[in-house]
This record gives sequence, C-alpha cells and structure tokens, in this order.
Amino acid sequence: MTQDSTQTGQLSPDKVAELEKKLADAAAEVARVQAELSQAQHAGAPPPPGGQPLSTTPPATGAAPGTTIPQVPYGSTDPHVITINGQEVVPGSGNFLQVLQQLGEAGAGGVAPVVMVNGQQVSGGQPVDLSAYITPELTQRLHDTLGRLGLDQGMGAMFGHPGAPPEPPEVVAPLADPPRHVPFSYKLATFNLSVYELFLLAMGFVAPIAVWIFAPVVIPGALIAAVLVVGWFRGRRYIGRIQILKWGKVATVTNNDTLDKGTYYSGVTYSNMRKRTATGWNARTIWYSGPAYKNKVDYTLDGATGSMEWRGLQYDQGVILADSRKPGRAMEVSMFPYSVKPGPDGQLTGELSAWLWGGVIATLVVEVTLVYVTVVTVLDTWVH
Repeated sequence: MTQDSTQTGQLSPDKVAELEKKLADAAAEVARVQAELSQAQHAGAPPPPGGQPLSTTPPATGAAPGTTIPQVPYGSTDPHVITINGQEVVPGSGNFLQVLQQLGEAGAGGVAPVVMVNGQQVSGGQPVDLSAYITPELTQRLHDTLGRLGLDQGMGAMFGHPGAPPEPPEVVAPLADPPRHVPFSYKLATFNLSVYELFLLAMGFVAPIAVWIFAPVVIPGALIAAVLVVGWFRGRRYIGRIQILKWGKVATVTNNDTLDKGTYYSGVTYSNMRKRTATGWNARTIWYSGPAYKNKVDYTLDGATGSMEWRGLQYDQGVILADSRKPGRAMEVSMFPYSVKPGPDGQLTGELSAWLWGGVIATLVVEVTLVYVTVVTVLDTWVH
C-alpha cells in the first residue's frame, strides 16, 4: 500500500519544473559564494562582498586575476553532476524536488547538506545561515520558492527564515490491562446517530405508502419488525464495541494491504461525506470525497495471529485493538465514533464530543418515538 506524500498536488508539472529550475540556479549561486568564502577565509582574506549576482552562468576564464581562488567545480559549460547527501539530482526531472522534500522532512535545522558538484564538495555538514552571504532579494526568492513547495519549515533556517520548532512527540500512556472499566458515556454512545438507519426508516415509511392506506391492519406488524431490526442493530453494535473496550489489547500489525479501491466506473466512492480515519491513537472525523478502500490488516497478539478486513478510508497506521480472549475479533480505533486514546492512568477517558452527544440525543428521540408509536398502534389496531 502506498500513499502519496507529495505536497504539491495543486501545482502543474510545468510549474514544478520551473520552480526546480529556480532552486537549481539559486543553489548554484549559493555554492559559488560558499566556495569563494571558504577559500578567502582559508587564505586569511576578508569575505567577498555580497553584491547582486550577475548570472549563474560561469565565466569563460578560470580563477580571477590576482587571487588564489581556484576555478569552481562548475566553471565550465559541460553538463554537471550534482549530488546532495550522496544522491544525484537532475533539476527539472522531479528527483531534485524529492531530495529537497526529504531534507525538509528530516529537519535540516540550519545544517547544510553535503553538496558535491562534479565530484568536488562545495558545502555541507556545518550549521550555516546563507542569508548572511547572499543578497536579500535572492534570500527572499529562495524562501518564497521553498514555501510554495512546502519546504520552508524544514530548510528555511538555511536562508534566514527558521521555522517553528518541532512539537515534542506525544506520549500516550500504555492501555491498562484488561478487563478494564468502560465509562457509561461510551455505552450510551451505542446510540450514536446513524444516517443509514434514518434513511431505511424513512424509506420503510414512504415507499409502501399505498399498502398503509389500503391495508392499515398490517401497519402494527411493520412497526414491530422495524423495532426488532433497530434493536438487533443497536444490540450487536453495543456488544461488539464494549467487548473490545473491556478486553481489548493493542495488537502488533504485521502487514496491511489495499484489496480494492473504488473508481469512477466501478466500486464505492464517497462525495462530501463525514468519514473516520486514524493515525496511531489519534482518530478524527473528516469531510471526504474520493474512492472507498477495502483494507486488510494482519496482526499478532500474545502469539496468536489474526486478520481483519473493512471498507472505508485507506488504512493509515491506526491502532488495532484485539480481544485478549478471542484475538480473531478486533477493531481499528477509527471504527469507534469517539476517541479511545487512554488517559494518563491508562484507563479510558469516556470523553464525547458535543456533536456526538447531539447525535445520541437525536437518535434516542427517534427510536423512543418509534417504540411509542408501535405500542400505541398495536393497542389500537389489534387489541382494542
């Protein structure tokens, strides 16, 4: 299973190539200034003045007259071999952008990557603020280009624009050993709002409207059937969730695959729907439009192996909770309508969002009304 981590999905390939070319020109100028600065400092001479760069095209001659600065490694018209941290890059090909994204994700923090041009190292390995050696205009242009590519947080410090310090990793207490207490709010959330249930109830009332008009004697039977189906649905959901919450343990995922993906022509797709997804313990509900995925996750728990399949959004490394008594029964944390992230003591917190509370109340009103109408209808039609 692969996921596209590129952050430039709104830029066309031509625009990305243009931005890569600008970064390549700017990188060449930065490398030239660094090489001259290094040679000048080694010879005891003052740093070269930082004037407006005239061109990234190297001069036809070698070293400048009257200086000891050797010709820079890119001072020819032949194609150059450029490597960054040992990986060869070709501006305009796409891999240059990939290398920059890898550096940004690694968090350069002002430490220059090792850049080699035609086999000669021109920079790298030491903390550096290149904005001190290049013009403000070039610095701003570099920062703007990195920002459009989504790389300013990781590499901005090299050009006088340090990003916000990374947040410390979240520490989640280990889940308490089962059996554990399940808060009453989680039990009550069995009645979370189900759009599918409301749709089926509405269709069951509207679709056979002619039957209700010409044969009203069957209405009590239909209502009883509806109550039984709703009761089975809610009871099954309650048992499945509560057993995992009480007896579940964190399983070790050994493999995950995407078995099926919906397309425009076949399969299941979503359009502006609220769907659940999770990374680690962090589950959230998002608006989603796109294909539905059929996921398969293999896991182990206490030496036992298990596998689960479900349809929804693509699996994103969410925690799998498996029943310690029956490891073949498991749920991914996004399958719960609430967060099951343990509190500092390892116990379930029982916190529900305001939206979830509203859905629970609305569901209880609908289902209590359904039961009341069923009882009244049975008494009036079949009893009295």
